[in-house]
Formats: sequence, C-alpha cells, structure tokens
Amino acid sequence: MRCSANLCATALVAMLACDRGEPERADDSVVVATSSNDAAFQTADTSGHDESPSLPADVTLTWENFGDGYVRDWCRGCHSMYLEGAARYGAPPGVDFNTHEGVQERLERVIARATGDQPTMPPAGGPTADERELLLQWLDAGAP
Repeated sequence: MRCSANLCATALVAMLACDRGEPERADDSVVVATSSNDAAFQTADTSGHDESPSLPADVTLTWENFGDGYVRDWCRGCHSMYLEGAARYGAPPGVDFNTHEGVQERLERVIARATGDQPTMPPAGGPTADERELLLQWLDAGAP
C-alpha cells in the first residue's frame, strides 16, 4: 500500500507534535529540565537508586530548568489561574502555580503536600520518587 504525500506529511506533523523534545536515555538518569522549551537538558544520575539523585556540581535547579516544567506537568492540571469550578478538581481558587511567584508564595505548603514519605499531591500520584526528590531539593533551596 502506498502512502500519499499528504498522509505522510500529516503523520509526520502528528509525530512531531507529540515529541516533547526530551532526549532518549539508555542510562538511569532523570531529566532535570522538564520543559520542552529548554534548549539543553541536564540530567541527574540516579543509577544508585539507594540515594537521592545527585546533580552535577555545576547544575543548580531553577524555575527555568526544573520548576516550571515540573509544576506544568504535575500541578497545573488543577492549580491553574485559567481553570474554574469543577475543572480545578478541588484545588482552592487562587492557589495557582502558573508563575514562579505563585510557587514561592506557598513553598512550605508545597513541600508538605508534594514531598516526603506520603505525599498527597498530586492526588492521583504521578511523579517518581526521584522526581519528587529533585522537587524537594529545588524547594529546599528556596525555589530559585
């Protein structure tokens, strides 16, 4: 069966739209920069799995290379200024993480709810233990 040029182009566009731009990794690393807009992805080594993920010495977790992508992927599905009513799935109005300042205003609460041994956010789960550890490292540093 022969693929028409339009069908092939449509399939290619669909594949590219689904690609988040994250590099393929054959090792045990996690992407630190979760935003698909970041030009370069930094990774944290998690090959030990017994200890916290360790970042290269020259990498500092920031809003730009970690926080924005993390809260976009795991928090803004409910905690967004663009959602109202039932679309917030119980997130209190005004508790929004669209901005860096929105997260910094609630650092202690985010630490309490999204990290630790029994995190309650997001309520359906999702982030791996390593991702949550990186979140804690970022928050403990003041979420720069």
